[in-house]
Amino acid sequence: RLRARKLERRERRRELGLSGLVDDLGPRARLDLRAKGAAIDLGQVLDFLAASDAAALHGIGGGGRLDFDLAIRGALGPGAMPMVSGTLTMADGVLRYPGAPAGVEGLALTARFAPDTVAIGDARARVAGQPVRAALFATRFADPWVRFAVQGDLDLAAVAPMVAPKDTRLGGRAAVNVQGSGRAKDPASLALSGGAKLADVSVQSPMLPNKVEAVRGDIRFSQSRASVTGFSARSGKSSIALDA
Repeated sequence: RLRARKLERRERRRELGLSGLVDDLGPRARLDLRAKGAAIDLGQVLDFLAASDAAALHGIGGGGRLDFDLAIRGALGPGAMPMVSGTLTMADGVLRYPGAPAGVEGLALTARFAPDTVAIGDARARVAGQPVRAALFATRFADPWVRFAVQGDLDLAAVAPMVAPKDTRLGGRAAVNVQGSGRAKDPASLALSGGAKLADVSVQSPMLPNKVEAVRGDIRFSQSRASVTGFSARSGKSSIALDA
């Protein structure tokens, strides 16, 4: 029993190390750093990020474990970004947003960094109890080119804080199996494939005169077009149905 307790304490031990050089201290500093962490509490990291102005992070909470071994080299300042290389692993991640009816649980991923590039080969999680898988490759961070894939049955209310504009509320479910690539700053130019099935989706936004609800339909993407079948929706006293 004593041995088991010692092993448990050893497994819980957290390690964090930072070494290297910082030249020309100030807003244009040059970095040559090595950061290593083992069993870092993701919840503490999220508490720090929750205070940021980024919409996808504001108010976020949760927990889990982070392990990383990263090299950070290059200059800071306007138009400059240090190069990051190495790996970061997340296990048993939990993400919760204020007001969301459900969170993201069981998040596990490995991110591999190279200069001006990041690759996440197989991220897994549960959203409102349903399994979701995703992959991402991004390069040229100043004007990112991305390749991504998402597969799962999404509770839109749970993921709305991550994907919807501020003050927009989503509801319903979307069964998605979508792949895409292109410039992240120009979503309309992304080449998509796969599809999504919408069930009882709702959208409420200050930009809309009425709540849009009871949205259903199948959407299929190809390199040149999107096809919609069995689409219907209701807003106020109006309703619409179409195939296109």
